[in-house]
Amino acid sequence: SSGINAEYGGRGGNTDKGAVCKRLLRDHPKVFVSLVPDRHQAAFHDLLEGVWVVLRVYTSTRRVHTTKFRLFCLDLYHLILNNFSNEAERWISLSPTVHKCML
Repeated sequence: SSGINAEYGGRGGNTDKGAVCKRLLRDHPKVFVSLVPDRHQAAFHDLLEGVWVVLRVYTSTRRVHTTKFRLFCLDLYHLILNNFSNEAERWISLSPTVHKCML
């Protein structure tokens, strides 16, 4: 990891969907991981943890070390590309917005 602390605090966002998503990722990641094939579970767990960190940083009111955060997002982007987007099994695709956030 690039040294990003997953415990960033702060307030941000004002939709119920965002709050529910953050709560589910924080409290119940095993439920999501159990839904994917066994061979993808470890990488999917890492992906969920990474998304949790990104959500926390984006909604934080604290200062962010942007270089470390950018490296973290690049690592997460490569995790997605390397584990979930091969030609035979493309079951995660990145929206243009997520693509820009990760790069």
